[in-house]
Amino acid sequence: MDPNLSIVIPLTKETKHLPLTLIDFDNHLSRLGRPYEIFIIPAKTDQLVKETIRRFSPFIKNLTLIEEAGSQLLALKESIKAAHGRFFLLADPSRSVSLGEAAKLVEQIENGFDVATVWRKNKKTGGLKTVLAKTASLIARLISPGLNDPLTPFQCFSLKSAGAIFTRLKTTPEGSFAEPLAVARRLRLRIKEVETEIEAPRFSLMEFFGIIKKVATIRFWLWLGAY
Repeated sequence: MDPNLSIVIPLTKETKHLPLTLIDFDNHLSRLGRPYEIFIIPAKTDQLVKETIRRFSPFIKNLTLIEEAGSQLLALKESIKAAHGRFFLLADPSRSVSLGEAAKLVEQIENGFDVATVWRKNKKTGGLKTVLAKTASLIARLISPGLNDPLTPFQCFSLKSAGAIFTRLKTTPEGSFAEPLAVARRLRLRIKEVETEIEAPRFSLMEFFGIIKKVATIRFWLWLGAY
């Protein structure tokens, strides 16, 4: 049976957590009742990742490692060409958002939206990391106006909209997942945010400045009309 859902997991620094991520993802995806495929896209060639894929392939169907000349961005674009599902899910390898939310996002795509994302609430108050997280989210709205959670790492696309978005990307997912939503906004695609009780993460000072740098880069590309 052909896959109905294509999941892409871009790896940055979570290589050592990949086995637990795959077990967790497979567990949740099996409950959805939809045939699926999983693409793993490492930031760089890693023997540990290759060995993990080799060990898990007999147990997880349609598990594929995509490497493209050491470029995660090119590999991400290649995953669009390789995808067979009607729905394209970009998932955070840190599992900060449960895959149990996937069914809600797919439902929104089936209802006619081009993009569906998880809207995490930031209920905590006080503390430097919380302030940095809220500030980063506000700044990210400069490139994705109208969105409540423009930094959400859990995004679902129709295969058609994914093709339009991901072929235009200029940056890798490292640091944040802000660019696909910014491109979707520029293309005037229909985006639906699904509220969840999951809290938004807090950021360290280094993570904060990494996000600001990425937002500034994306804003520059938007200003140039590169998308």
